[in-house]
Amino acid sequence: MTARRLTAEVLGTAGLLLAIVGSGITASGDGAASAQLFQHAAVVGAALAALILTFGPISGAHFNPA
Repeated sequence: MTARRLTAEVLGTAGLLLAIVGSGITASGDGAASAQLFQHAAVVGAALAALILTFGPISGAHFNPA
């Protein structure tokens, strides 16, 4: 794996992790549970789509925050 691909994977995984944790913290406020779940899913999905479009051509976008 080249340094460019590795950097793209690291940045993509970090961005996905930031979106997951940040959205989870933000959605934990007061309100209906269904609205919080939708908000969390929409933010994470949009972030993942943006990351795939950004880093997909470089590394294939195999992001894994686990």
